Amino acid sequence: MSTQAPSVTIAIPTFNGLDWLRSSIDTFIGQEYTGDLRILVMDSGSTDGTIEFLEEQGIEVERLPSHPFNHGRTRNNLVNLVASELVLFTVQDARPRSRRWVQDMVDALLISGSDAVCGGQCVPQGPETNPMQWFRPIHNSRAITTYTGHDYDKSDNEDRCMMCRWDNVNALYKTNVLKEIPFPQTEFGEDLAWARAALNSGKRIGYCDGRKVDHYHVENPTFVRTRTICTAFSRWSNFNVIPQEGPSINLLWWGRLIHTLTLRRRIISPLRLAHWIQHNWKNQRARNAAILEVRKAIDDGTIVALHASLNDPKAAAPNPSH
Repeated sequence: MSTQAPSVTIAIPTFNGLDWLRSSIDTFIGQEYTGDLRILVMDSGSTDGTIEFLEEQGIEVERLPSHPFNHGRTRNNLVNLVASELVLFTVQDARPRSRRWVQDMVDALLISGSDAVCGGQCVPQGPETNPMQWFRPIHNSRAITTYTGHDYDKSDNEDRCMMCRWDNVNALYKTNVLKEIPFPQTEFGEDLAWARAALNSGKRIGYCDGRKVDHYHVENPTFVRTRTICTAFSRWSNFNVIPQEGPSINLLWWGRLIHTLTLRRRIISPLRLAHWIQHNWKNQRARNAAILEVRKAIDDGTIVALHASLNDPKAAAPNPSH
């Protein structure tokens, strides 16, 4: 690694992401970084004007056919086009919270002596985002937690899963390490599987949760079911971790939901309150049912078939009407 600020490529896979990128692209272009910085997009067949918009902003766009899409393979294709020392992966529906996002992520990697670092995420407060998820920003600690292969080897499955809670929504890598250990060509969970492979290969990975991006999924029960099953499958197939049953939807659950929305989140509009009560109730039911579905499929030996039957859980653009 150079003694000067290492060169960085911000790498973003896209597909019909215009609604997000219109409001966020300036935060990527305007990053205040002391080294060379490049933005590289790989688009998988957008038809909504994403490509044209990005090219108008001076962003380099590589094009892939829309099908078949594969999270790991697409990101490996991006890495093969990168000439910089570091590559910072994010997604089309994320937005840096600071113009020093790149600098802060690079500093975390260099300070910790890691081969890769994973930053944090938070849900921005607004009329289109679920108030029950606004708590996710919580802390802005500058602490960096690192793990090595030794830590991984001496841990049980639950702790190994925790060590590999990696997420390409906000993750910085040494490019040569990514070329040495490419992403597994999986439909979902390529980041978690990569972290496991990296630790098994003797690499050091770090978590710097205080370096955040805004990131929010508009969820409905179908999305929640698919996402829950995919996440649970990744954890089971990599670490043999079986998900715990979800919370019971009882009077205590309802009381906490209404208390949080009204007194802590100060949602006073009856229509908006009713919307978010129904939203969280439906999604919690879907999440609980999906967990039970996974647990039964593991017992029955049908978990691989269940996972194979799903489509990739894609996010939808926010609807500001709520």
